[in-house]
Amino acid sequence: MAKDPISQMEDIVVSLKPILAKSKKQLDFKSVEDSLDKIKHRETNILVCGEFKRGKSSFINAFLEQELCPVDTNIATAAVSIIKYGEKVRITRQFGDLSNLQSEELHSLEQITQYAKGKAEDIDNTVLLEIEVPNQKLKSGIVLIDTPGVGGLDPRHAFLTNYFLPKADITLFITDKDSPMTSTEIEFFAKKIAPYSRQCAVIVNKADLFKSEEEQKKWVADVQNKCKNEKAIPKVIPISAMLKLEFLKTKDAEDLKDSNFDLIEKEINSLSENFKKGLLLELKNYILSLLDEVHKPIITQIEQIRVPDHELIEKLEVEVKGYDQQRQKLSDPNSEYRINLASIINQAKNGVELRLQEESILLSANKLQLLACSPNARANHNWLTQEINNAVGSIASELDLMIDTAFEQVMFIVGSDKESTAFTSRFDYKIKVNLTPSEKSLGSIAHNAVKHSLPAMGVTMLVGGIASILTGGLSLIPSILGIGSALAYITKNAKDSAKSSDTAFFVNQLNPQIQIAMRHLSSYIGSRFADFNQQLISILQESVQRVIDNKSSVIGSLTKLKAESVQQQQLKSKLLSEELKPVENLMAVTKLFLSNPFE
Repeated sequence: MAKDPISQMEDIVVSLKPILAKSKKQLDFKSVEDSLDKIKHRETNILVCGEFKRGKSSFINAFLEQELCPVDTNIATAAVSIIKYGEKVRITRQFGDLSNLQSEELHSLEQITQYAKGKAEDIDNTVLLEIEVPNQKLKSGIVLIDTPGVGGLDPRHAFLTNYFLPKADITLFITDKDSPMTSTEIEFFAKKIAPYSRQCAVIVNKADLFKSEEEQKKWVADVQNKCKNEKAIPKVIPISAMLKLEFLKTKDAEDLKDSNFDLIEKEINSLSENFKKGLLLELKNYILSLLDEVHKPIITQIEQIRVPDHELIEKLEVEVKGYDQQRQKLSDPNSEYRINLASIINQAKNGVELRLQEESILLSANKLQLLACSPNARANHNWLTQEINNAVGSIASELDLMIDTAFEQVMFIVGSDKESTAFTSRFDYKIKVNLTPSEKSLGSIAHNAVKHSLPAMGVTMLVGGIASILTGGLSLIPSILGIGSALAYITKNAKDSAKSSDTAFFVNQLNPQIQIAMRHLSSYIGSRFADFNQQLISILQESVQRVIDNKSSVIGSLTKLKAESVQQQQLKSKLLSEELKPVENLMAVTKLFLSNPFE
């Protein structure tokens, strides 16, 4: 029986240990071990999103075969629910202002309805419910994230959904047979899901309403056409949550078959496996790079014994000198390389700040006036304050998406000969690159170092943006608190203004407070990019020093070899050839890992 990919990788890592130990690379081996351990125990975060009343909560209940998420045709889901496996039921509620979240333990599953559906004031300003249940469907490490619907009037819902989108490993977008996909749904899929999701599928709920198989096929083809993008044409799966829930009551096998849930469960398993394989492929590449560092010096010495190159040491010394010059450039803030690198990062930052300016103008000039005309605003100025607060939060979540993508794009173009437009994730600003080929080579080394040291976890791990999310845990902390000062400012400074009964006066009071909140967000953008710049320089310095150390080690070995007799060199060649065998064997095995040798 063939071993699963994790077991295969474990075998590779076992064989890797003595090779790296002999080369005094124990720290690198520890990094490999830690990465594999994270992959083995990492949960798979599946985000369920879509427009209001498409059956997201019903879908989750049907999938879990447990009525966990409250379903109400008249009241919308307003809080995020994170559902994971636990030996016993445990529910934690996070609530309050986003700038100052508090938490409490709930006592029973029945309380979920009280805090998951309704307006912010109805659910006591609940933001997040973390639900642990002993459900076998989740025991493999699946975590389901139920989000508020998109396309509604409440900006708080959009903020929460936007915030969690990039944290998902798999995104399931729910639509249904009741009506064709709306323009809001199509835009949301194109702008939020397609660019940022690692794996995704579209679920068409209420498939029981199709009159024929032919109608269902046409519907699926239409949804596929509307959701196709640069990356791929997403898989579209028609299901009926109602029939699956009916099956749980009646045990009628026809209901289960017609619900099509066996197909969606297979698709979720397939997407989960693909995600884990992606992590393992990153680790595979890291291991190959470490083996290459061991392999090259051995081969170089063997070839030098067989066919001596009397200028080789001198050539390597020239290379080391060149890399040392690069290292010095990295240490000098006024070097041309550092100036060019800063220019690239500033261009990315300017793109994000431009979006902030655009959103700021729209909020002050349009959205504020529209919200102020609402009967709710006239009756309760605190309502208007909260809505503006949520709107600022929605802008902030969009900026976080842009910042994370900008970081990845900078890393991509610093170490690539391709234009920045070749980067497929969404970032709408072209960046001019002024780096020389040797500088791009240096950037490429750093880019690979980031990918190898943080397999499939993203460059944003470096600057602490959403580290806890990407390592497998889900909690609303670092980046929300990073924008907390902007959100808190409006709430704090609008309290006195809210005492006035004059809406126009209240709006005039809110406008400058919005501008100050935008300045807080601008400061947040600046601090994130400053941290990124500092960390990138540090990685570049560490990467180039590693190259210098490796080449210097080869120079030392060749210098010793040069002083040895012919007999000693021949004996050394045999020993090196024996040392080479396990390295090359493991390289061959590792290259075949998760690949088709017949391709």
